[in-house]
Amino acid sequence: WRAVGPARAASLQKQAAELQVALSNQVEVLDAMQRLLTVTVSLASSVDDGFSDEAAPCIGMGDLDWGGYFGIAVAEATAYCFATVAVVLDEEPSEDRAFEFLEQVSGSFDAYFAAHIFSELCRIELQQQHQQGAEEARLGRALQSMCAWTLASVGRRVGYHRFTGSILWEWAGR
Repeated sequence: WRAVGPARAASLQKQAAELQVALSNQVEVLDAMQRLLTVTVSLASSVDDGFSDEAAPCIGMGDLDWGGYFGIAVAEATAYCFATVAVVLDEEPSEDRAFEFLEQVSGSFDAYFAAHIFSELCRIELQQQHQQGAEEARLGRALQSMCAWTLASVGRRVGYHRFTGSILWEWAGR
């Protein structure tokens, strides 16, 4: 909770608990998932100014604070949330509800990737030129995981045999 403060951390924990209850009762699962996703993607924008964790500071290009550094813990929490979206969509019996959910959250994914992932990937690239330790590697794995689980969410729903560039382009353009 160092990065976002106790109130945001508590909100994330509350939404995760609500999703767990929804999953066990099989009631309003996608609604609970959407609330958790909303809280999770807002974490990156809620990181306290001047936050620093174990990852080395960026060197070059004005120290790359384009999207604001959000840290390893926020990146990992977001990756876990994106993985949970994929699992929840696997379990959704209604294909129409699953597609509706993806359409509703595509704006959140798009805004998140545009504002945060790109700047963090640039940050990691610059660090690789100077130094990259275990913490930077953790951040890199979390960012890769976010991207992979987002693609898995769409691919699993449309079926990998139908998951073409056209489908991805259509979904990305929403």
